[in-house]
Amino acid sequence: MRILDYLSSLKYRPKGYYKNAWEYKKVAENNISVKKIHNSAKIYRKKPIFFDKTIYKAFKIPSKGIMTDSISTYFSIIKNVRVFEEKGAVATDNNKLIADVSHQIGAKPENYVLFKKKIYKKLEKLKGKTLLLSADGANNYFHWNFDLIPRIEIFFKAGYTFDDIDNILISNIEQKFQKQAIDILQIPENKIICLNKDSHFIIEDLYLTSMPGISGNFAKWIVEFLRKSFLQKNIKQKYQENIYISR
Repeated sequence: MRILDYLSSLKYRPKGYYKNAWEYKKVAENNISVKKIHNSAKIYRKKPIFFDKTIYKAFKIPSKGIMTDSISTYFSIIKNVRVFEEKGAVATDNNKLIADVSHQIGAKPENYVLFKKKIYKKLEKLKGKTLLLSADGANNYFHWNFDLIPRIEIFFKAGYTFDDIDNILISNIEQKFQKQAIDILQIPENKIICLNKDSHFIIEDLYLTSMPGISGNFAKWIVEFLRKSFLQKNIKQKYQENIYISR
């Protein structure tokens, strides 16, 4: 590998992070606007019914259930930021990650692999207004529906529609259920730019939502949005008493 390529890859590697857009706003007043969309709310989780003798650790809940909190959500517009990789990591103009929207499943921000990776792809400039719809693990049915899709509702609640946007950056669309969702939600395909592992963009105006919740602890508004978006009304159909859904 040429020395110049190696040095270029190090230049784009993030150095440090802000917890969220609110924290970045404290040092970049003129480069960002942020507003709260949803307040935090209490979530009650019942003990699930399961058939195996053992249960995945995330679902080990006492018989009385547990009470936890959902996160508050926000919408932000940021100028001249980088978006890279399939998960849609966001780096500010001073080369720091916005950690909550650059989420890596199962890792704390200081341990994100993005701080160790080399970025070789040259920057591609996206002019105009760009909406980011991405999530780590978005090729998984659960993470697509509960981590990525509800970001659309945050965007709508902020007072915007797809007509207000020039580009839509979205995690790579490979699965049938992803294409079905795009069709049902009427996301304009002519505006979609799919993210992949080599993606590296500099965005003129990034329309950025927070993540909708902490995985596994989702607020009522998320479930209501998914039901409103995907369930057909007035369907009269008989089902078995129990339905098994694998992860």
